[in-house]
Amino acid sequence: MNNQFFFNPMFRKYLSLLRNLHELIRNGIDETVEGEALRDSMDGPAASLTSEEIDCLNGISADFYSLAPDFHHTPAPKTAEVDSFIRESFDARNHNDYASSITLLRKAQRHLELWQLSYVRGSILLEAGEPLAASDFFLRAADLYPSNTNFRVMWLTALAKGNPAAAKNESSRILGSPSGFPPKLVYKAADIAFAATRELEPGLASRQTEELIPVFEETILRLKISGEGTEDPSVLAGAISLLGFCYEHIGEDQKAIKCFNEGLSMFPDNDALRVARGIHFYGTDNEKSVADFTEAVRLHSVLVWPYLFLAHQSLIKGEMQDCLKYSTEALRRSRIDQISADCLEWIAICMATLGHPRGVVLSTFNEALKLAPECERIKANMTSFEQSLATARVVAWKQVSSDALRDSGRHEFMRQAA
Repeated sequence: MNNQFFFNPMFRKYLSLLRNLHELIRNGIDETVEGEALRDSMDGPAASLTSEEIDCLNGISADFYSLAPDFHHTPAPKTAEVDSFIRESFDARNHNDYASSITLLRKAQRHLELWQLSYVRGSILLEAGEPLAASDFFLRAADLYPSNTNFRVMWLTALAKGNPAAAKNESSRILGSPSGFPPKLVYKAADIAFAATRELEPGLASRQTEELIPVFEETILRLKISGEGTEDPSVLAGAISLLGFCYEHIGEDQKAIKCFNEGLSMFPDNDALRVARGIHFYGTDNEKSVADFTEAVRLHSVLVWPYLFLAHQSLIKGEMQDCLKYSTEALRRSRIDQISADCLEWIAICMATLGHPRGVVLSTFNEALKLAPECERIKANMTSFEQSLATARVVAWKQVSSDALRDSGRHEFMRQAA
């Protein structure tokens, strides 16, 4: 099967409309003017799809029927062949072949519990970039297996990716009576509410952030008492990090540091906490900051931030070999265009300083500009390099200040952590 189906915009469009249609079907209002109009709107994208893509979507349509509350399923005993299908499905997902993954899973569906099917289907669709469809399956898994809090957390997480407004409303409902919900779910709801404050004017954002502080404090206490923080340390570490971010946001730096220190005393190998504290110190106490980032690298962090900040520190110190190494590692982990552009710019500066060929340096600058075409600093550095070739002068590179990198890094890290 073609593993590019989910990268086809028309395939995605049809799948979105198909999801909407099944929602109407579950509510018993598909045979209406709205339902007919929705079916008609599916004709356009369908016309551009291949027969294989249509077959794949028909299979997903069949999966959507399992979301109906009255859909029942009694699994047959497992066989060796079923285990093989499941392994193949997971292997396809790991290789980004989501169409094959969800199709192979269907071969094993008779032998799996419906909550298991719902969870795995949601996981595949989320990785495939379909968070709303994924949220439907996670919610079904949560309804079928209510004692597993993780399913409802995954539902809210997927909903936040696909429909932020709906996730914010659900979060407000949960935070309205937090004691009535599991602490993990309250943590996720507070996480979403904190992320939403970045869209508010500063005064209102600060007031809402202050309101979240007791919620995080109570949630941290509940996670500790219930033992859930021990069972899933990443949740407790995340809650402590976000409490620290809240204090940072309202200017309570000492309380923020106290949070990060407490978290690291409990979870010394948590790279996200190391990064949070490292960003906080960057530009004001670089010795502590670099120590945290270096430790995060030693822990093989998958986060971009420790490599990015170490690259910047190496750049401003003129340690070009180290800057080249850390910039390359940061680029591998970056999912944000401006960060990728910064990395490419620094790589170009390092190569220029280290005497790499002119064409390679200019090509790297151009790649940076493709990602950040409006960045005047990158344009200026590229121009300075070209002029230096004619004058043989040493280039005085324009650089991102430590304060600017700390502020932008903190903003983006908090957004991704949330």
